[in-house]
Amino acid sequence: SVNYNDLGDKWTVKDKTPEMQYAEKMQNPQKLSDVVKSISLAYPLDSIMAKSNLYSGQPEEIYILRIQDLENGFVKSEISKKEEIPREMAREVATMSRPTGFLEDNDIIVSNKGTIGKTAIYKVDNRLILPSPQVFVVKADTKKILPEYLFKILNSKHIQNKLKSLATGAYIPRISKKDLADIRIPVP
Repeated sequence: SVNYNDLGDKWTVKDKTPEMQYAEKMQNPQKLSDVVKSISLAYPLDSIMAKSNLYSGQPEEIYILRIQDLENGFVKSEISKKEEIPREMAREVATMSRPTGFLEDNDIIVSNKGTIGKTAIYKVDNRLILPSPQVFVVKADTKKILPEYLFKILNSKHIQNKLKSLATGAYIPRISKKDLADIRIPVP
């Protein structure tokens, strides 16, 4: 509800939505894309697996991160989907630049398909984890924002509602990389 005296001379309904009121109170709002190094989708696993027959040698076990592997803001200790690829290929994937490559310490994972906005922060361990195309991998620019803070902001009620409102698709909702990059967040 809005008090009539709060409306002023010129107003629209959009001006009085909770989202707009939150944005007006936000201090130093910046686009997500301005405070991160990258927002990327994973390289399709099918392409990596198709190349694996070009290599030979010892197999290396890799884990495929899917939305159901995110729990309470972290990557589960048990990831159900595993693949084996030749060790030489695993080394090559590890050195590839984004959007491919394994998860690194403090990567923030945001689901982009189905369950929109499920967020986790990855703390490095000894597993090789390759994100699936169901998630965006966000790398914070630590000169501008701390990964832990960014993770908390992306998990806030306001940002979660915003992500859900940006979803498109009747059967399987999804958000685009551009929509995620354009979200405004408070930056201290």
